[in-house]
Amino acid sequence: MIVFLILLLMATPLAASELPYPCGAVPRLDAVTGPVLPHISDPLPATLDWTDNDGNWITPVRDQGLCGACWIFAPVAAFESWIMIEEGIPGQMDIDLSEQRVLSCSINQTGCLVGITRHAFDYMVESGICDEACFPYQADDLIPCDAACPDVGSRLEYLGNWEEITIASVNVGEINQALQFGPVVAYLDIYNDFFWHDEGVYDAHGSLPTGSSHELLLIGYDDNIQAWKVKNSWGEQWGVDGIGWIAYDSGCNLGAWTSSCAPYNSPPRLNNAVLDPVEGERGDSFSWQVEYSDLEGDFPIVHEVNI
Repeated sequence: MIVFLILLLMATPLAASELPYPCGAVPRLDAVTGPVLPHISDPLPATLDWTDNDGNWITPVRDQGLCGACWIFAPVAAFESWIMIEEGIPGQMDIDLSEQRVLSCSINQTGCLVGITRHAFDYMVESGICDEACFPYQADDLIPCDAACPDVGSRLEYLGNWEEITIASVNVGEINQALQFGPVVAYLDIYNDFFWHDEGVYDAHGSLPTGSSHELLLIGYDDNIQAWKVKNSWGEQWGVDGIGWIAYDSGCNLGAWTSSCAPYNSPPRLNNAVLDPVEGERGDSFSWQVEYSDLEGDFPIVHEVNI
């Protein structure tokens, strides 16, 4: 009886209220310029898997619950992996950043209904993201921003930058180029049978579209089976413990809109900097020396201000 019900659902277009998991992604309609990851001229390896690439660089599968916050979960998962990659230390499975921080605090917050990944990326660059323990995920976009822990300001991680990989068209070569440096966030259209995918390589051919879209994380590829390995945010019941394979030619637009974290150290920002006032005559020149550190506090930077 259960098998018959699943087959019936797969053969009938699902209404939004019938979707077994929340889907809340919309594609970006405008291009975002940014830094370009290095380009590898040598032939790329035929396979790559960030769960087994001289260590595991992927944090555990999360569950977005009954909130369409995939537009947050995928970029946050990418940043969690990026921290390990930047530090050169795999297996830091306790890295757990707060999706609720973005859901509650982003001024571009579009909530549990629908969202765009660039808003989550931009928020992590501009405002930082705290750890999960400081602001636990509640799958609720009405939780106020000030519900975070009292010392949230000292617990923030800042993403240096991010960049678009593909915009409105699938380019397997460019995506796999970007995957050499870390996981890639990807948009896809959702078809009925995607919800019940488990083993094997998924493609949507022959299934019915739901009219909904989703974001997940590409964590590897295999040219031998012409597929990407993905990390989803629907808990461990999807795929194999939350991980699955989707064909390059999936029929569901996977790879048409992709983005990734970019080099960590961004240009320092002087927020609310105040210079001591001086007095003088018209035509006089004045100079100040401002010393500050980058977001990681790695080194002091001296900047001359001349007026």
